[in-house]
Amino acid sequence: MSMLFMMPKLAKLLHIEVTDEGTTFFTKLSVDIMNQKREEFATQKDGFSKATSFIEFMIIAEQEGKKMEAAEEENDQKKPTKYMTPDEVVSQCVIFFLAGFETTATLLSVTAFHLAQNPAIQERLYEETVAVIEKLKAESPDEPDIYKLITYEAIQTRFEYLNAVISETLRIDSPGIFLERTASKDIELTNGDGSVSVSLKEGDIVHVPVWTMHRDEKYFPEPERFKPERFLSSSLSEPTFNKNAYNPFGTGPRACVARLMALMEARMAMLHLVRCYRFELCPQTQIPLDFTVQFDLITPKEVNLKIVKR
Repeated sequence: MSMLFMMPKLAKLLHIEVTDEGTTFFTKLSVDIMNQKREEFATQKDGFSKATSFIEFMIIAEQEGKKMEAAEEENDQKKPTKYMTPDEVVSQCVIFFLAGFETTATLLSVTAFHLAQNPAIQERLYEETVAVIEKLKAESPDEPDIYKLITYEAIQTRFEYLNAVISETLRIDSPGIFLERTASKDIELTNGDGSVSVSLKEGDIVHVPVWTMHRDEKYFPEPERFKPERFLSSSLSEPTFNKNAYNPFGTGPRACVARLMALMEARMAMLHLVRCYRFELCPQTQIPLDFTVQFDLITPKEVNLKIVKR
């Protein structure tokens, strides 16, 4: 991986590439989705007038590339123009699927650890999960498949405590420990009351210490305590913490593009794990967890728990 990132030309000469089973699977999946979206794009009069998903943004970029290529040939222009080739589009889709794998695995492992440490929170989460599923069954009595009952909309809006548990895990042990942004122009940044001002020059790198902000008592009282109630709707309506102090995925136009997918994966997996199993501490459980730091990401070295079938 270091060779591919740091010396791609040498890696190509040495025929070093990532072609494992997972990459092959997600490449085929991406190509299938892209082909389906291309057909949709061709049948619409104005293509995608407004992209509503990552894939549609990729399709638009690909079509713009083709237009620019055709214009160059028509005007006999030899000036190189950078756009996204079909291979680059598919590569972006594959990265979209694969880049969040380790971070989502870390989120799930650490969430299980915190639930094992806090059995009362785990039982409340289990009881809410069972209760919401029973309501969904009553609303759709003709649907026997529990996995089909739990739709995207349902997991976003109906499982409030589950979402709070995931959010609190991302606060206390966010996989990404800092963010960086590069200033695209000279700018003066000032806080709301004007008491703090920072001058940035074009090219300056701003380092945002996410891990430190998430554990700052000024924003999160009892920062070391696992307390999902911070993120319940009733709490969010109160000014208990500065919303900008909670930043596990970044913010603004450069926020994590896979945020919604990563959260959906984690919520769906944890929902069914808690529904079917109970997490407990065991003699091999290390408290506190020991993390490996890799640039801007942390990964627990090991999470040993006892898992009991409900």
